Amino acid sequence: MKHSRLLPLTVLLLSWSSAQNPDYITSAMNAPSSPVMDGDVLNDPAWEGVPAAETFTQKAPDEGQPGTERTVVKVIYSDDFFYLSAVCYDTDSDGIIIADTRRDAPLNNSDSFTFLLDTFKDYQNGYVFGTNPAGIEYDAQITQSAPAAALT
Repeated sequence: MKHSRLLPLTVLLLSWSSAQNPDYITSAMNAPSSPVMDGDVLNDPAWEGVPAAETFTQKAPDEGQPGTERTVVKVIYSDDFFYLSAVCYDTDSDGIIIADTRRDAPLNNSDSFTFLLDTFKDYQNGYVFGTNPAGIEYDAQITQSAPAAALT
């Protein structure tokens, strides 16, 4: 398998928090209208004018290295919903890797997009969501307990 592209990719979206590098943060906007859930975010007026995050680092094959393919992520919300659009470009679509198509299958051997919501703003706990080019759904909860020394 050839792994010269960006994916899998992990996006950490931290709302209302400070970050060491503002290039990795985007702001969520109140949705001007509800987006149409048809997968065509490029032509949906709900996403026009929304700030985009376009700077990412790789999870694999070279963790921490800059992404090699363009990815555009936008976030909007309404009173009831949170919306995230991700457009993942690939200059060699024949090289896309899909290792598994089962729901909640690990995405670490596939080209994929995942993001984490740090809803507790503690850099320890959150919710992970992801998908791959086959459209599988992946979700998980991450919990980190405090070190034993911190509990005394």
